[in-house]
Amino acid sequence: MADSCPLGSDDRFGPRVTNQCRSFDFTLLFEDVFFTLLPAAVFLVSAILRLALLLRAPVKVTSHHLATAKLAPILHTKVALAASLLQLFAVVASLLLSWLEDQRSVRPSDLMVIYFFLSSILAAPRMRSLWILTPDVYTQASLWTLVTVGTIVVLCLESIHKTQVIRLAYREPSKESTSSFWVRSFFIWVLPLFRSGFSTIISLKDIPEVDTALQGIPAEKKLHAAWKKGKSSIYYFLGSRH
Repeated sequence: MADSCPLGSDDRFGPRVTNQCRSFDFTLLFEDVFFTLLPAAVFLVSAILRLALLLRAPVKVTSHHLATAKLAPILHTKVALAASLLQLFAVVASLLLSWLEDQRSVRPSDLMVIYFFLSSILAAPRMRSLWILTPDVYTQASLWTLVTVGTIVVLCLESIHKTQVIRLAYREPSKESTSSFWVRSFFIWVLPLFRSGFSTIISLKDIPEVDTALQGIPAEKKLHAAWKKGKSSIYYFLGSRH
Protein backbone atom coordinates (compact mmCIF):
# COMPACT_ATOMS: atom_id res chain seq x y z
CA MET A 1 0.00 0.00 0.00
CA ALA A 2 2.81 2.41 0.91
CA ASP A 3 4.63 1.75 -2.45
CA SER A 4 1.56 2.71 -4.52
CA CYS A 5 0.66 5.77 -2.43
CA PRO A 6 1.53 9.03 -4.27
CA LEU A 7 4.12 11.17 -2.50
CA GLY A 8 2.59 13.95 -0.41
CA SER A 9 -0.92 12.49 -0.35
CA ASP A 10 -1.27 13.05 3.38
CA ASP A 11 0.00 16.64 3.07
CA ARG A 12 -3.14 17.66 1.18
CA PHE A 13 -5.89 19.51 3.00
CA GLY A 14 -8.27 16.67 2.31
CA PRO A 15 -10.54 15.62 3.76
CA ARG A 16 -10.22 12.23 2.02
CA VAL A 17 -6.89 10.65 1.18
CA THR A 18 -6.50 8.98 -2.20
CA ASN A 19 -7.66 5.35 -2.46
CA GLN A 20 -4.16 4.28 -3.45
CA CYS A 21 -2.99 5.09 0.08
CA ARG A 22 -5.96 3.93 2.16
CA SER A 23 -9.39 2.79 1.09
CA PHE A 24 -11.36 5.26 3.25
CA ASP A 25 -9.59 7.70 5.55
CA PHE A 26 -8.84 11.37 6.22
CA THR A 27 -5.52 12.91 5.23
CA LEU A 28 -3.15 13.41 8.16
CA LEU A 29 -3.01 17.16 7.44
CA PHE A 30 -6.80 17.38 7.73
CA GLU A 31 -6.66 15.54 11.05
CA ASP A 32 -3.93 17.85 12.33
CA VAL A 33 -5.90 20.98 11.49
CA PHE A 34 -9.43 20.01 12.53
CA PHE A 35 -8.81 17.35 15.18
CA THR A 36 -5.81 18.87 16.96
CA LEU A 37 -5.09 22.52 16.09
CA LEU A 38 -8.66 23.84 16.09
CA PRO A 39 -9.81 22.22 19.39
CA ALA A 40 -6.56 23.24 21.11
CA ALA A 41 -6.89 26.85 19.90
CA VAL A 42 -10.51 27.14 21.08
CA PHE A 43 -9.59 25.57 24.41
CA LEU A 44 -6.65 27.95 24.93
CA VAL A 45 -8.78 31.05 24.37
CA SER A 46 -11.50 29.73 26.69
CA ALA A 47 -8.95 28.62 29.31
CA ILE A 48 -7.33 32.06 29.47
CA LEU A 49 -10.71 33.68 30.16
CA ARG A 50 -11.58 31.06 32.76
CA LEU A 51 -8.18 31.29 34.48
CA ALA A 52 -8.60 35.03 34.90
CA LEU A 53 -11.76 34.36 36.93
CA LEU A 54 -10.37 31.46 38.95
CA LEU A 55 -7.22 33.33 40.02
CA ARG A 56 -9.44 35.87 41.81
CA ALA A 57 -11.65 33.22 43.42
CA PRO A 58 -11.03 31.78 46.94
CA VAL A 59 -10.15 28.14 47.59
CA LYS A 60 -13.35 26.18 48.18
CA VAL A 61 -12.18 22.60 48.86
CA THR A 62 -10.36 20.98 51.76
CA SER A 63 -8.26 18.45 49.81
CA HIS A 64 -5.94 18.52 46.78
CA HIS A 65 -5.68 14.75 46.20
CA LEU A 66 -8.14 14.72 43.30
CA ALA A 67 -6.45 17.71 41.70
CA THR A 68 -3.06 15.95 41.89
CA ALA A 69 -4.44 12.72 40.43
CA LYS A 70 -5.92 14.59 37.48
CA LEU A 71 -2.54 16.07 36.49
CA ALA A 72 -0.77 12.75 35.88
CA PRO A 73 -2.23 11.47 32.55
CA ILE A 74 -2.56 14.78 30.66
CA LEU A 75 0.89 15.17 28.99
CA HIS A 76 0.44 13.07 25.92
CA THR A 77 1.04 14.27 22.35
CA LYS A 78 3.51 13.69 19.47
CA VAL A 79 2.11 14.90 16.15
CA ALA A 80 3.07 17.39 13.47
CA LEU A 81 5.19 20.34 14.63
CA ALA A 82 2.52 23.06 14.52
CA ALA A 83 -0.11 20.80 16.07
CA SER A 84 2.23 19.55 18.78
CA LEU A 85 3.30 23.08 19.75
CA LEU A 86 -0.26 24.30 20.11
CA GLN A 87 -1.21 21.08 21.87
CA LEU A 88 1.69 21.61 24.26
CA PHE A 89 0.36 25.05 25.17
CA ALA A 90 -3.09 23.50 25.64
CA VAL A 91 -1.59 20.85 27.94
CA VAL A 92 0.13 23.49 30.07
CA ALA A 93 -3.08 25.51 30.27
CA SER A 94 -5.08 22.40 31.16
CA LEU A 95 -2.68 21.55 33.99
CA LEU A 96 -3.14 24.96 35.59
CA LEU A 97 -6.85 25.11 34.84
CA SER A 98 -7.44 21.61 36.22
CA TRP A 99 -5.80 22.50 39.54
CA LEU A 100 -7.55 25.85 39.95
CA GLU A 101 -10.94 24.45 38.91
CA ASP A 102 -10.58 21.67 41.47
CA GLN A 103 -9.57 24.02 44.27
CA ARG A 104 -11.67 27.11 43.54
CA SER A 105 -14.90 25.81 42.04
CA VAL A 106 -17.65 23.84 43.77
CA ARG A 107 -18.31 21.61 40.77
CA PRO A 108 -16.27 19.89 38.02
CA SER A 109 -15.07 22.10 35.19
CA ASP A 110 -17.47 22.22 32.25
CA LEU A 111 -14.71 23.55 30.00
CA MET A 112 -12.33 20.70 30.84
CA VAL A 113 -15.03 18.04 30.48
CA ILE A 114 -16.17 19.33 27.08
CA TYR A 115 -12.59 19.70 25.81
CA PHE A 116 -11.46 16.23 26.82
CA PHE A 117 -14.72 14.69 25.61
CA LEU A 118 -14.19 16.20 22.16
CA SER A 119 -10.49 15.33 22.26
CA SER A 120 -11.25 11.67 23.00
CA ILE A 121 -13.65 11.53 20.04
CA LEU A 122 -11.31 13.38 17.68
CA ALA A 123 -8.36 11.20 18.70
CA ALA A 124 -10.11 8.12 17.29
CA PRO A 125 -9.70 9.00 13.56
CA ARG A 126 -5.95 9.59 13.99
CA MET A 127 -5.61 6.31 15.87
CA ARG A 128 -7.44 4.50 13.07
CA SER A 129 -5.23 6.13 10.41
CA LEU A 130 -2.05 5.13 12.20
CA TRP A 131 -3.16 1.51 12.68
CA ILE A 132 -4.03 1.33 8.98
CA LEU A 133 -0.48 2.49 8.21
CA THR A 134 1.12 -0.21 10.37
CA PRO A 135 3.63 -1.86 10.47
CA ASP A 136 5.48 1.24 9.16
CA VAL A 137 4.28 3.40 12.06
CA TYR A 138 3.58 0.76 14.69
CA THR A 139 5.27 2.80 17.45
CA GLN A 140 3.26 5.93 16.62
CA ALA A 141 0.04 3.92 16.45
CA SER A 142 0.73 2.40 19.87
CA LEU A 143 1.56 5.80 21.37
CA TRP A 144 -1.56 7.39 19.94
CA THR A 145 -3.66 4.54 21.34
CA LEU A 146 -2.24 5.39 24.75
CA VAL A 147 -3.05 9.05 24.06
CA THR A 148 -6.68 8.17 23.37
CA VAL A 149 -6.97 5.98 26.46
CA GLY A 150 -5.26 8.64 28.59
CA THR A 151 -7.65 11.32 27.31
CA ILE A 152 -10.62 9.17 28.29
CA VAL A 153 -9.09 8.62 31.74
CA VAL A 154 -8.67 12.38 32.21
CA LEU A 155 -12.25 12.92 31.06
CA CYS A 156 -13.48 10.51 33.74
CA LEU A 157 -11.34 12.17 36.42
CA GLU A 158 -12.51 15.65 35.46
CA SER A 159 -16.14 14.50 35.76
CA ILE A 160 -15.79 13.32 39.38
CA HIS A 161 -17.88 15.16 41.96
CA LYS A 162 -16.13 16.71 44.96
CA THR A 163 -19.09 17.33 47.26
CA GLN A 164 -17.45 15.70 50.29
CA VAL A 165 -14.33 17.91 50.25
CA ILE A 166 -15.98 21.30 49.72
CA ARG A 167 -15.47 23.70 52.61
CA LEU A 168 -18.55 24.29 54.74
CA ALA A 169 -18.75 27.97 53.80
CA TYR A 170 -19.16 27.05 50.11
CA ARG A 171 -21.41 24.01 50.36
CA GLU A 172 -24.59 24.53 48.38
CA PRO A 173 -27.92 22.93 49.35
CA SER A 174 -28.79 22.41 45.68
CA LYS A 175 -27.44 19.27 44.01
CA GLU A 176 -27.59 21.05 40.68
CA SER A 177 -25.02 23.65 41.73
CA THR A 178 -22.37 21.00 42.49
CA SER A 179 -23.22 18.52 39.73
CA SER A 180 -20.96 17.80 36.78
CA PHE A 181 -21.65 18.76 33.16
CA TRP A 182 -23.15 15.35 32.36
CA VAL A 183 -25.39 15.26 35.43
CA ARG A 184 -26.83 18.69 34.61
CA SER A 185 -27.05 18.11 30.85
CA PHE A 186 -29.11 14.93 31.19
CA PHE A 187 -30.91 16.05 34.40
CA ILE A 188 -29.54 13.02 36.25
CA TRP A 189 -29.65 14.96 39.52
CA VAL A 190 -33.48 14.81 39.52
CA LEU A 191 -33.67 11.03 39.02
CA PRO A 192 -33.90 10.31 42.79
CA LEU A 193 -36.95 12.61 42.94
CA PHE A 194 -38.57 10.79 40.01
CA ARG A 195 -37.83 7.44 41.65
CA SER A 196 -39.45 8.60 44.89
CA GLY A 197 -42.44 9.90 42.95
CA PHE A 198 -43.00 6.52 41.32
CA SER A 199 -42.63 4.57 44.55
CA THR A 200 -44.45 6.79 47.05
CA ILE A 201 -46.34 10.04 47.51
CA ILE A 202 -43.78 12.83 47.70
CA SER A 203 -44.03 15.76 50.07
CA LEU A 204 -42.40 19.18 50.13
CA LYS A 205 -39.42 17.90 52.13
CA ASP A 206 -38.65 15.36 49.37
CA ILE A 207 -38.12 18.11 46.78
CA PRO A 208 -34.42 19.05 46.44
CA GLU A 209 -33.28 22.54 47.34
CA VAL A 210 -33.07 24.95 44.42
CA ASP A 211 -30.01 27.03 43.62
CA THR A 212 -29.40 29.99 45.97
CA ALA A 213 -29.86 32.48 43.12
CA LEU A 214 -33.36 31.06 42.48
CA GLN A 215 -34.56 31.19 46.08
CA GLY A 216 -36.93 33.81 47.50
CA ILE A 217 -34.53 36.39 48.95
CA PRO A 218 -32.37 36.91 45.82
CA ALA A 219 -35.50 36.96 43.64
CA GLU A 220 -37.10 39.57 45.94
CA LYS A 221 -33.99 41.78 45.74
CA LYS A 222 -34.00 41.59 41.95
CA LEU A 223 -37.69 42.45 41.88
CA HIS A 224 -37.21 45.50 44.13
CA ALA A 225 -34.24 46.67 42.05
CA ALA A 226 -36.22 46.32 38.83
CA TRP A 227 -39.19 48.13 40.41
CA LYS A 228 -37.04 51.06 41.58
CA LYS A 229 -35.41 51.30 38.18
CA GLY A 230 -38.83 51.24 36.51
CA LYS A 231 -40.20 53.98 38.78
CA SER A 232 -37.14 56.15 38.16
CA SER A 233 -37.61 55.79 34.42
CA ILE A 234 -41.29 56.73 34.69
CA TYR A 235 -40.53 59.81 36.82
CA TYR A 236 -37.81 60.89 34.41
CA PHE A 237 -40.15 60.43 31.46
CA LEU A 238 -42.96 62.42 33.09
CA GLY A 239 -40.55 65.14 34.18
CA SER A 240 -39.16 65.55 30.67
CA ARG A 241 -42.72 65.89 29.31
CA HIS A 242 -43.32 68.90 31.58
